[in-house]
Amino acid sequence: MLRAITVLIFSALLAGCGFHLRGGGLQGADVPLTYLQGGSPNAGVSAELSRLEQFTNDAAKAQVVLNILSENFDRRVLSVGSDAKVSEYEVRYTVSFSATDKAGKEIIAPQTIALKRDYRFDETRVLAADAEEATLRRDMARDAAQRIIRRLEVMK
Repeated sequence: MLRAITVLIFSALLAGCGFHLRGGGLQGADVPLTYLQGGSPNAGVSAELSRLEQFTNDAAKAQVVLNILSENFDRRVLSVGSDAKVSEYEVRYTVSFSATDKAGKEIIAPQTIALKRDYRFDETRVLAADAEEATLRRDMARDAAQRIIRRLEVMK
């Protein structure tokens, strides 16, 4: 009985703090019907946003046009070990966007979201490091997409 109460209390506290599992998907229920213009449809923030039902391929039906102005992934050396070999990288992602309504009136001025993550690099595990970098890139694109969604929700 005590164990059940403890689990119930812990679950309530965890749910109340806003915790959610990573990769749970994007949420955009309060976003107006949006047409996505620009960006790469198969990668980055455009790919993440286009999966949502609030984004349409028909510009005539859309209430908002989201313009992806630029999108860039970059990697730089963060630290070097005593053997002069790379031991850490930093991955940076920037996406610039703006939004207009049906009439072409600007509702979100051009803005840039800049994200960065770092990871350890082990030259004996190159495939694992490449997979980690790919995961970081997907996570950053998802994070940027969620930030854009929040800004669109405010506009509604």
